[in-house]
Amino acid sequence: MTALHSIRALQNFSSQYPIQAFGAGPRYFEELRNASIDSDPFNGRLDLIISTGAILTTSLSLWIAKFFGPVCQVSMSGGTELCGSFVHGTKALPTWPGQITVKALGLDVDVYSPDGHALEAGQMGELVCKKPFPNMPVSFLHDADKKRYFNAYFSQIPGVWTHGDLIKIDPRTNGLIILGRSDGVLNPNGVRFGSSEIYAVLEQHFSASVKDSLCVGQQRQERDLHERVILFVKFSSSQSEQSRSQLKDRIRQKIAEDLSRRHVPHFIFEVDSIPYNANGKKMETQVKSILNRGKDALLSMKVSDAEKASLEYFVKFFNIEGLSSKSEKSTNNSKSSVAKL
Repeated sequence: MTALHSIRALQNFSSQYPIQAFGAGPRYFEELRNASIDSDPFNGRLDLIISTGAILTTSLSLWIAKFFGPVCQVSMSGGTELCGSFVHGTKALPTWPGQITVKALGLDVDVYSPDGHALEAGQMGELVCKKPFPNMPVSFLHDADKKRYFNAYFSQIPGVWTHGDLIKIDPRTNGLIILGRSDGVLNPNGVRFGSSEIYAVLEQHFSASVKDSLCVGQQRQERDLHERVILFVKFSSSQSEQSRSQLKDRIRQKIAEDLSRRHVPHFIFEVDSIPYNANGKKMETQVKSILNRGKDALLSMKVSDAEKASLEYFVKFFNIEGLSSKSEKSTNNSKSSVAKL
């Protein structure tokens, strides 16, 4: 079933039954927005929208409020291994676009630096749980000595569950902002940030012209002294070649204005599609691994055939110098190369 057929089925179902709560991933809500369908079947009935599986951006959260009306939005983040969430929403408090409202009850959630120190509100760090919690898994299957279990959650900060997500707390609202996976953190020139910061700029200023994007870092062993940021973008079909070239310049300019010159991607490449896994999550970690290790990384991945096929395209970016030579090479951090490949 295509996404559009699924959306039509949801419309028909909603017009026949008094649905009061509806949950999906951000990818589904994005498809809903792109389909430009009528909101009448939903209005006046729903009082709860639930989102999980990926980051619900500010732009998409605002669209949900406009499309579904004044209903409570509950965004949550946790893990399958927990059968639950570390942070989620509540009807008892306001929900701010792009933010998650509260920490889950019974979980001592905090934000730590990589070396294990608590961070103040506004600082980006690791999502940790400082004490054991009721739904905490105690082992993995086929891991008798618990080596894989320990390496997954306790190797970075001893005695503290480190979940692998980047997070910060808004000092104005106390809302929690998930910034992406820790293994996908970008660190060009010593500036650490999450890919979601780049996505937020694109959604805020270019939602009509940029249909999707993926941002990762590249630092190949024995080849790159420093990490560089690579941005892949999928433009809407209505963009002409000239308008796309101008759009790329505006993207660089807006990232520099809204964030900093050091956030500007070293290269911007136009692609036809962005790879997602079966759960609707962008395959950032896998693409980053391919950009850093090449074909060997793809061959060692435990992914489905469809996912592997979507990732195959990115193998050529391991030798990015030959590809980037097709476009004007960046001379400093405020200007970036752009190519259509």
